[in-house]
Amino acid sequence: MNLPGLVDFHCHSTASDGSLAPAQLVEAAAAQGIGLMALTDHDTVAGLAPARAKAQELGIGWIDGIELSAKFAGGHLHILGYGFDPTHPGLLAGLSAFRQARKNRLTKILDKLSHCGLPLEEADLDLSEGTSPGRPHIAAAMVAKEYVKDQNQAFDEYLGHQGKAYADKEIFGPQETIALIKNAGGLAVVAHPISLYLKRSELADYLEYLKGLGLDGIEAYNSSHQNDQCNRLVKIAAQLDLLVTGGSDFHGTAKPLVQLGRLKKGRKILSKWISPQFFDTLGIETT
Repeated sequence: MNLPGLVDFHCHSTASDGSLAPAQLVEAAAAQGIGLMALTDHDTVAGLAPARAKAQELGIGWIDGIELSAKFAGGHLHILGYGFDPTHPGLLAGLSAFRQARKNRLTKILDKLSHCGLPLEEADLDLSEGTSPGRPHIAAAMVAKEYVKDQNQAFDEYLGHQGKAYADKEIFGPQETIALIKNAGGLAVVAHPISLYLKRSELADYLEYLKGLGLDGIEAYNSSHQNDQCNRLVKIAAQLDLLVTGGSDFHGTAKPLVQLGRLKKGRKILSKWISPQFFDTLGIETT
């Protein structure tokens, strides 16, 4: 295929914590002019089949994706997977463990909120069948109950890392998380590396360590990054011989300022910024 100008390799549907159903998400991407995309729901491949089918119907280039969390002290380590076998037994077993950890965390958070005088039941959350529950679902329920004015307040005061009701869900370290993706034949990429909250020299060292565990690339372009941070990450990727990818991290209503195929201030995510080897490895022709 001829590479389209506009791409997005990081977005979420109702299969995890997005507000658009998988097929609706693809339709929205098409309306934005995106020509090649990946769905990267948290800990689940449930949305891939309907999204992929809609992409084929609309003539949009498609990559199967996922986003997994790994244990990391201080910040957030999320690993994106691309081009893996979504039926791989080892991956599915790992995803089952991830989803159980999410359910366990949900119980812990609801219990902590109750102790804060903000009772919520799982039935209060807008969870369709098969949805992987996340903190945005809880935040939306808190807004609906008028416990907080908006989801930002819910995260700032209760659900964020320093929040009164925060509970951890990470069960695997980076080696195990990367291995789940690699063993299923996929590429492993660090999502929004700035969220690791490491100093510049520490970030390069840690990414080099992850490369030793099998990491293939970093998401240099993300809507949470400032332009100078994107440029810095591109340089680190070149220094470490890692692939460069990009994605909006679109969730819909949970992140209303984030647009599909866009970075901060509406800057487009362009295919020319993505490492050619990313497309080559996934078997996407670029001529």
